[in-house]
Amino acid sequence: MSVEGPGAGLPPLTSGDRKAYTEEYMHGLDLFGRALEQCTKSQNMHQQEAFKHVMGRALQVLNETARGLRRDDLLQQNDKIAQDFQAYGERKDSLGERVLMEDLEQARKKL
Repeated sequence: MSVEGPGAGLPPLTSGDRKAYTEEYMHGLDLFGRALEQCTKSQNMHQQEAFKHVMGRALQVLNETARGLRRDDLLQQNDKIAQDFQAYGERKDSLGERVLMEDLEQARKKL
């Protein structure tokens, strides 16, 4: 019998590890959300690019911590966030912001 999935062949997570990964994931969600709000408010192109950079880094944290938690459902949600982030970058409107905020809320509910 073979074991497959995100935690295959790895030792089980300790409760401390799980807590640390979960806190880091929540921090990434918060950082992404705050940068998104500021990016949408800003009229300065350079500031918008800086906020988008922060969102990209926060998305990396989300992916790393989801892998650490061995949660495919979070990785799939992160993929949705990444797709909607790309669409937001192309149009930067309130609809794109709203969709991304809903994505972040869905990720929070999965924890």
